[in-house]
Amino acid sequence: QLETIQELTSQINIYLEYSQANKRSYKLDENYCKVFAEYFGKNTRLKDITPQKIERFKTFLKNSYDFSAIIDLEYPSYSSKLQA
Repeated sequence: QLETIQELTSQINIYLEYSQANKRSYKLDENYCKVFAEYFGKNTRLKDITPQKIERFKTFLKNSYDFSAIIDLEYPSYSSKLQA
């Protein structure tokens, strides 16, 4: 029985194909996937990304990125309401 090893890069590529065809936020998705792949490693097997590693990644994001800029890009009308 052959085991299929699904690497992160191949799954990201599948998702980005879907995103480009179906979502207006493709460019943001592309940036999110880049950060995700750089953090975990492009050749990481999906089964090796554990819930604990996801939690560490979330902490990394909170400490490393200014998400107000993303809110401005994705939801300009919402961010103006936050400033009022």
